[in-house]
Amino acid sequence: MISSTKFKIKKFFHKISSTTKIIMLVFLHLLLISINAYYLHDFIKITEVDAQIINESGIIRGTIQKVVKSETNNKQSDDNIKIVDNLLSRYSDSQILTHGHTNFIDGIKQVRDGWERIKKLIFEYRLSQDPVIKNKLIIESEICWRHANHTVGVAQINAERKHKLFSKIYLVLSIDFALIISIILIIYSIFKLKLEEQARIDPLTQIYNRHVFYEEIDIEMSSSSRHHYPLSILLIDIDFFKRVNDTYGHDMGDIILLEFASLIKSHIRKEDILCRFGGEEFVIISPFIDGIQAQEFAEKLRVAIQNFDFNPAGNITASIGVSTQNSNDTFKSLFKRVDEAVYISKDKGRNTVTYK
Repeated sequence: MISSTKFKIKKFFHKISSTTKIIMLVFLHLLLISINAYYLHDFIKITEVDAQIINESGIIRGTIQKVVKSETNNKQSDDNIKIVDNLLSRYSDSQILTHGHTNFIDGIKQVRDGWERIKKLIFEYRLSQDPVIKNKLIIESEICWRHANHTVGVAQINAERKHKLFSKIYLVLSIDFALIISIILIIYSIFKLKLEEQARIDPLTQIYNRHVFYEEIDIEMSSSSRHHYPLSILLIDIDFFKRVNDTYGHDMGDIILLEFASLIKSHIRKEDILCRFGGEEFVIISPFIDGIQAQEFAEKLRVAIQNFDFNPAGNITASIGVSTQNSNDTFKSLFKRVDEAVYISKDKGRNTVTYK
């Protein structure tokens, strides 16, 4: 049963794409950071308790001194005695241990013991006004003050250590969080670029699609008019391609289209833009070449296509139309001419280049 469950889980993860796995890991990491941040928030509350301990320890220390000073001057200070009693009663061992103040426990015990001795001496002095008891009271108060002062110092040290530790942890978590956000942004930008690129690429032939042709021809025509350089376009239509599909099947026809695109791509310049216009039609945008150069270029392509062995179809041919931008051309007028040039090539018997 367990092995069957493991197999199903393993099978499930194999089905998940790498992209999904990366996203899952990133979000898992963010979840862990959030959980750690939540616990650290609780820890910060403990530091608030530390601050309270420091404050109340200081009050105990100072109030004990006030009590002894008042009592040795024959002024009863029952209110302050109650304050010290109440504060010391709050620090039971169990309460302190929950916050890990082990050293503080020892200190507060000594303060409590010393305070009990001080109270006993106070009541004895009130009854007798004996100078010896008064002297003992002063000495005991100094001892208790040292214990109280030490306790305050211990509480401060504990709080400072925790604060430094929490600061380091928060710094690490902040850096980790920033890195994760950076990774997410990088992954997002990569995916976005990939999606944008996929939207521009013909999935079969892996060259630009018709959408890119419309974008690029508009840019190139504007640039050609502005900077006064020639611009030509070539429209290529594979001859009798329907026969290829009917004879060898559409799967083989797709392979031939892929080979055809690769062949054309291997004969164009870096400046040229090759797009699949649709079906068995391909279009090339060729900046910086005039009509004569464009015809020569088209003729070389026609010969290369004619001489290539498209297994199993063997040799196939293509009809090519060529046109060059005129000063008053729009996209519609330019494309209309090159489209008409292809039909003229077909009327001439195909496997022909026509310039118009």
